[in-house]
Amino acid sequence: MKNLYIKTIVIFISIPILFLSFCDFATKPAHENQPPTTTIANIPVEMDTLFPRVQIICDGGDEDGYILGYEYRVKTIHLKMKDSTITNWKYISEDSSNGILDIIFESSDTLNQQIIQVRSMDDDSAVDPTPAEKYLFTPRTYYPVTTINSPVNNSQFYYLDEMTDWWQGIKLNFSASDKDGEIVEYGWSLDDNDFIWTTDTVVNLTSDIFIDGVSGKHTIKVISKDNTNLIDTIGAEIKFTFIKPEFNKNILIIDDTEERHFPSSASRSDAVVDSIYNKLFSPDSSIDYKENGMPSKTILGNYKLVIWHSDNPSSIHHLVAQEEKIQDYLNVGGNLIVSGWQVLKQFAFDQNFPMEYEEGSFVRDYLHVTAAQAHGGLFGDFTQASGYRGTPTLVLDGALMKGFPYNEKLKLIEVMIPGPFTEVLSTYLGEDKELSKYPVGISYLGTQYNVITLTFPLCLMKDDNLQDYADMLLEKINIF
Repeated sequence: MKNLYIKTIVIFISIPILFLSFCDFATKPAHENQPPTTTIANIPVEMDTLFPRVQIICDGGDEDGYILGYEYRVKTIHLKMKDSTITNWKYISEDSSNGILDIIFESSDTLNQQIIQVRSMDDDSAVDPTPAEKYLFTPRTYYPVTTINSPVNNSQFYYLDEMTDWWQGIKLNFSASDKDGEIVEYGWSLDDNDFIWTTDTVVNLTSDIFIDGVSGKHTIKVISKDNTNLIDTIGAEIKFTFIKPEFNKNILIIDDTEERHFPSSASRSDAVVDSIYNKLFSPDSSIDYKENGMPSKTILGNYKLVIWHSDNPSSIHHLVAQEEKIQDYLNVGGNLIVSGWQVLKQFAFDQNFPMEYEEGSFVRDYLHVTAAQAHGGLFGDFTQASGYRGTPTLVLDGALMKGFPYNEKLKLIEVMIPGPFTEVLSTYLGEDKELSKYPVGISYLGTQYNVITLTFPLCLMKDDNLQDYADMLLEKINIF
């Protein structure tokens, strides 16, 4: 009886299950994804004429999802040239844009019609089938124009393998102008390698950036980009040469003394002046500046020491015309002795004494003279360069300075106020006691170069102690 009862229950349960397994129930279909919608704000105003960089504010809506971002494209109609271009769709996410599209229009015609189309994209990657549109006009845009301010084309520079306190590479200085916008970036390329982009207008070119070797000729090109993304593809270009100083010879004398300007009583011909300097310093080579001009940097870089003398009275000597070349030579380890009559006056010949020299000037930064004064009387005054702390004293050969207005003395001899880290070698002696406390000879012995400045003419001094004085100068410079 019990078994019959169980069977009855099983049959009763199984019949409905079997019935359900053969039945199909109707279900509602899933909702199809609805495309998003797009609107564009009324700023900027429709059909307005604007600068070719515009921000478009757009908004999207989606009833069954959310907006991921926006796609936009621009059709540009050149109204004068009567042709057109159209860009590809460009996507920008909602998170990164907040619905603000920064669009730079192609505007190569005198007047250009811009048709902007924007369509929203939802979380199912569906896009608005009817993009929102805005019509604007833009005038022609102009390409930027790039200029290299320095160095000048075909310049020559010394270089070192590593930077020092004085050699920091060469400075490339450039700028650009844009007729209808602003410069936002510059690109520079060395020897046709890839452009390096920067917002700076000064770049230091050091040895480590030269991929194909440092020594020899190089080409630098600079381009610029404006705030409409127009790039000056022509750019500016210069060539320059890097020279490694060899310093394989000791002394080069540059003779800037013009004997025709000596007083008539000073029997100092060119041959006599040359013989005096050759005897004192035993140079490897001598160059007459008037006849041969300034030696090339290749030649100059062979010598450990340059002695530049301008022993005649004149406010127009030629060291001032070559100061950049001498600076470059000193920056890489050269040495310099400057001597002469009115050697400082040449650097400010249109100014009266006393003079002060500004930071950044050759006199202050390289000769290490901060200020200068000179005896301004009608007659001669200077009679000797007095020794200082054991240095030899040099006495003027008065026989060379007879007659008016010298009366066996020199006039217009300059005294110096030396800068920091200098050593006094000689002081002024004359009837002008105010000047007697100031030096006429100083040395600067630095970490990179050594410089000695003498503001009196060596070739007009007596032979007594003259060789000892010259030997002392070479010892200071560390040239033997």
